[in-house]
Amino acid sequence: YAKIDLAGKRAILEAACVMAAIDGEVDFAERDSIRRLAMLLDCETEMAWIDTRLSELAALSVKCEVVKQAVHLELTDFIIPLDDVPHDIQKAITHWEQWVDYWAVDWDNKGDAFHNQWQDYRTRQKKTLQKVITSPPGTYAAPGEYKIVVKVIDILGNDTTKTLRVEIG
Repeated sequence: YAKIDLAGKRAILEAACVMAAIDGEVDFAERDSIRRLAMLLDCETEMAWIDTRLSELAALSVKCEVVKQAVHLELTDFIIPLDDVPHDIQKAITHWEQWVDYWAVDWDNKGDAFHNQWQDYRTRQKKTLQKVITSPPGTYAAPGEYKIVVKVIDILGNDTTKTLRVEIG
């Protein structure tokens, strides 16, 4: 790695950031991996640049558990970039769940458009979201690999998606 100049190292890190965000967001493990790559390339001085680059993207964490022919999903964390969020809104948010206005699931995404097969949203009367859900019976009748897409719409109207792959049966 000593033969790679700083511009080359930054290009490698930029490619890692782009690949990590290919599904629309960068999760916590991907952020950690990119930071480790920077250390491996011996360019810790680029950490601020990496953090700036990654902070442009929201991060959504979803716990996924397969039990027989069903999938359980749980929203566990959500972070959005604060650059364009008014200060009064930032101060009012005390827990990550308050950023989420709406979330939806496509239980069997085929790589085309997002098909909203389940959703939950907050209203003036219903201030909290359902964070744990289970796939409807019969969703996964045949064994195989399935792609689940989870979409979150934050209180500012921005959407963030997370793609999960599960093996059934």
